[in-house]
Amino acid sequence: MLPQGLRRWFDRGARLQVFYDEAYRLPLSGVESGPAHLETRRADDAIHYLLASEIIAASDVITPQPASYADLGRVHTDEYLESLQKVETIAHLFAVDPSDVYVDEVLRTVRLATGGTIQGARHAIEHTSAVLNTLGGFHHAAPSRGAGFCAVHDVAVAIAVLRSDGFTGRIAVLDLDCHPPDGTAACLGRDASVWLGSISGTSWGPLEGVDEVQLPEGSGDDVYLEALEKLLSRAPKVDFAFVLAGGDVLAGDRLGTLGPS
Repeated sequence: MLPQGLRRWFDRGARLQVFYDEAYRLPLSGVESGPAHLETRRADDAIHYLLASEIIAASDVITPQPASYADLGRVHTDEYLESLQKVETIAHLFAVDPSDVYVDEVLRTVRLATGGTIQGARHAIEHTSAVLNTLGGFHHAAPSRGAGFCAVHDVAVAIAVLRSDGFTGRIAVLDLDCHPPDGTAACLGRDASVWLGSISGTSWGPLEGVDEVQLPEGSGDDVYLEALEKLLSRAPKVDFAFVLAGGDVLAGDRLGTLGPS
């Protein structure tokens, strides 16, 4: 079921622009068979559902351009970005064997996804419309490190690019992934112009600048939606918002525990 606000938006006849590329499929076979059983085809599944359900048309799908290393450098240190050229770094980030890693292909996927977040943010501001990027939300990446399948922080990079474009409005980052946004706190926790809100199913300790709600395992729809409503009631008025809609909150997902349907 669509949220009321998004349903009203569609009822006005607005089109949802969606960023997607076939290269969004992470080129690491080992992540599917590894401990996390990460599904590499989630972006494919999402775009196929949206098209089959006629929520979007083929003309609504936009192919992203890869983020430049100069833009990644607005958030991440030179030393860290250089380390991403090493097979061992990528293998550690994605919990795969080094023999499974082709650095250029993995970084192309990461840079394309980040480019989609940047272009999507620019498009949303220019057209005052909602935009979906089918890969992104890499909220565990910090300025000098990556973690948890997150090599770079696409949202923090997009915010830095928006600022360089001259956007001065207040920004919200609403994180609905099942896991705490530790990288987001490291990148944006001291930025007074950005509000960070999160609902997660575990705690990794206090996160700087994050209004975080932790819910128990198996909370389900009613508890989750009530927590979301309360969190949003504490949010300040903002001019732009990023929403990280992590599928791992859903019932049956192997990486999450919260259980909404």
